[in-house]
Amino acid sequence: HHAAGFGKKCQQLALKHRTRFGSRAGCSGSLAAKRGGFKLMEMTSAQFFGPSGDYDYHKSYPNGAADVKEKVLDKIRAAGLVPGMHILHTFVNMRSRLVKEGDRRLLLREHYTLAKAIGPDDDVVYVDENPMNAELNPKCKLLKFGKEIMSYESFTTEPPYRFTGVKRGEKGTVPAAHEEGLIGGTLWLCEYGAGDIYIKQDSDLQDVIAGKVAELWKAGFGFIYFDGSEGTHPPYGYHVPNAQYRMWKKLVPQPILGEGAAKAHFGWHMLSGANAFDVFSPEEFKAKIDEYPAAEAPLMKRDFSRVNFGWWGFWYPGCQIRKNITRTGVQSDMWEYGTSKAAAWDCPVSVQMSIGKLEAHPRTDDILEVMRRWEDVRARDWLTQAQKKALRGPGKEFHLYLNDKGEYELYEIKMLPTPAKAPELRGFVFERGGK
Repeated sequence: HHAAGFGKKCQQLALKHRTRFGSRAGCSGSLAAKRGGFKLMEMTSAQFFGPSGDYDYHKSYPNGAADVKEKVLDKIRAAGLVPGMHILHTFVNMRSRLVKEGDRRLLLREHYTLAKAIGPDDDVVYVDENPMNAELNPKCKLLKFGKEIMSYESFTTEPPYRFTGVKRGEKGTVPAAHEEGLIGGTLWLCEYGAGDIYIKQDSDLQDVIAGKVAELWKAGFGFIYFDGSEGTHPPYGYHVPNAQYRMWKKLVPQPILGEGAAKAHFGWHMLSGANAFDVFSPEEFKAKIDEYPAAEAPLMKRDFSRVNFGWWGFWYPGCQIRKNITRTGVQSDMWEYGTSKAAAWDCPVSVQMSIGKLEAHPRTDDILEVMRRWEDVRARDWLTQAQKKALRGPGKEFHLYLNDKGEYELYEIKMLPTPAKAPELRGFVFERGGK
């Protein structure tokens, strides 16, 4: 799934593997990981569990963690890789039983007090507070009073304050009568697609989730990535690391390394890196590496930590990325640019690949070879401080050359102008031995 760094000797990559983990995917994924020099393979918990919040094992694992160990994790370790877990730990999925039951521990963003009692069929909800800050996105217009979730079409910002066009019993909840004075509010939905709800960090729900995840952890995972770490309520400096710690302290044995989508001060004691950016398309990849992770790396270094230079998507030429088509697809010089900049700051990177895209790309072998070389260089601690300083220069490209003696040589390279009649061609030049 992705990489996490851990000390000087563990700045390796991991394969970010988003396919459902069947036997074919596991075998192909392991082969690709070996060819790329990867040491860590991370999998999302959704590959083993149903909706977050419930954490029920999929039917393909009737014996729970024992099946995960035998069918998946033992095979990954036998291939020489360390399996890791990716988890959205602060989320409850909209399909969860907790949502259908209207659990009290679902997080509210704005709080409102019923100014009038409402019956189970009422479509107007009167409140004491001005709903001027209520949600406007259609996917996020959800109220919760008691155990019932309701949607609304609009609201007024002049007295009497009210929500209008209210639909009752949303998300599988049961319409009910609610007394005057009951406090409820708008649900705090995840901003990425509004398919998940954040949880109250001042409740026991984060601990309940941690206990369920800890059972799976014992099957043989080695490291963890806390995704969605920003998904808490204020004060963030407390709740972001505390949510991670409430998970971390239940994991036995303790993870050998950890990363998070966000970190705060206490997170230094758990996380070896954080703040990976989401994927950039091939056409903008190099520019975005300079704009984001390379710019953040020196700041994170001051915090005794590291930025993850991932996550990187893997696409073949002509592949669709969201609504666009990439003409070039990922090319070896792109990932060499990114991984060399990361190595210059002793930072990890993360890559995500599907088996289908690996098989469809005509240059998969070249791309994986580039990664293998740079991972080997990292493991050997081969780069000098002078080389690292040179590599950090924005826009400067370098190639790790393997000579006829099997030794590495590092050269600055320049990309040649792309021919107008052959825009898919990529040419580079560098000088070696006077040639």
